[in-house]
Amino acid sequence: MIVFAVREEQGNEDPIDGELAFNHLIWSLCVVIGQLARREQQRRRAFTTTTTTTTTPTTTTTTTTTTTTTTTTTTPSPS
Repeated sequence: MIVFAVREEQGNEDPIDGELAFNHLIWSLCVVIGQLARREQQRRRAFTTTTTTTTTPTTTTTTTTTTTTTTTTTTPSPS
């Protein structure tokens, strides 16, 4: 079990439960990882803003021809 001591104003030491200490450690690690990720994201943004890419536009023309055939059949009605 992990036990840490916290000083109160009177100078007494109270042990903190190991689970609470572990949760605080995990929370602290998440904060640090978040800060590192934010810095890396800012660094990448700064890098990409200084990089310029030039592309040459190309034009493509496509012609489509459609042929439609209609057949009409008339049948005489019986009288």
